[in-house]
Amino acid sequence: MPPRTVVDVMIIPTIDPADLRTVHVMPYRNPEGRPGLGWFFATAHWRGGPVNAEPPRSS
Repeated sequence: MPPRTVVDVMIIPTIDPADLRTVHVMPYRNPEGRPGLGWFFATAHWRGGPVNAEPPRSS
């Protein structure tokens, strides 16, 4: 499998990837101390309304 970008991984059907812009990248450590990066995107264009597509992962 070829490498994927962060935009490839987070693409959702209601947003055109060309409309996304990165607004922040935040380094963090999880509770076990492993490092990670949080990516934050913004867009001004989308189709439809908000939907919880992953209810089991929500609290």
